Amino acid sequence: MADLIVAGIALGAIYGLAGLSFVMVHNATSVVNFAHGDLVVVGGIAAAVMVASFGIHPVLTVPVVVLLLTPIGALLEIYAFRPLRGKPFASSFTISIAVGIILSSGLLILFGPQPRSLPPIAVGRLDAGLFSVRWHSLFIVLLTGMLVTVQWWLFQRTHLGYRLRATAADPMMAQLVGIRIGRMTAFTFGIASAYAGIAGVLLAPVIFLSSDTGSTLILKIFVAVVIGGFGTVAGAVLGGVTLGVFEILASAYVSSAYADAIVFGLLLVILLVRPQGFLGKVQARV
Repeated sequence: MADLIVAGIALGAIYGLAGLSFVMVHNATSVVNFAHGDLVVVGGIAAAVMVASFGIHPVLTVPVVVLLLTPIGALLEIYAFRPLRGKPFASSFTISIAVGIILSSGLLILFGPQPRSLPPIAVGRLDAGLFSVRWHSLFIVLLTGMLVTVQWWLFQRTHLGYRLRATAADPMMAQLVGIRIGRMTAFTFGIASAYAGIAGVLLAPVIFLSSDTGSTLILKIFVAVVIGGFGTVAGAVLGGVTLGVFEILASAYVSSAYADAIVFGLLLVILLVRPQGFLGKVQARV
């Protein structure tokens, strides 16, 4: 039971990391980026290809994936989403779906339809009496915790973070006081895409990734964000962990074939009981 809980927390940490970066983009630009799941898959498949082609250790793919995904995210903001700033929600929603299709089609053309995976980043298990967990699961939890801490420090304790938060809170006022909001939103997209790529590297040893995995993955990321409280960073992480534990337990004690249906049933129940999510706030209508 303990190893299942830790495995669920590890999987949930990956969902939480992806959800965190999803929320970063939404808070900065009000864009609900449904191509985010495909960015996670790009990171995971890129890492798998590097390991298969060059035989390097999986952990060494992390900085390469960061260098790859950061400019991709910034370019997506500049050329795909920025022209739609101030336009109706449906416009950015549609373009995000189009970007996701382009990314998944590109992966299919470049690497084919075959699923890919990575070997565990940390091999072996930690045994402590009745408690036995994989080192890979512990590595995921520790790395995710470190990245969440870095994100908190960047946004809460640095001048760059103050500018990023000001841009997210009121772009027009931020521009009036001299903040270059274009640079800030592109930087946010870049960092969020890098985090999505890292989530992909962590996910590739857990499940097989293929060009069409992103469509299922973005639904789980969205569920995690909604469960935790849409728009809250801590809520994204909490929702991801909740989702991961629930998914692992459902697979172990019910059936892996019905795990996704059970997960979405969980979303329905939580929305009925607490529509704003765990950490969301009720907003009064005026």
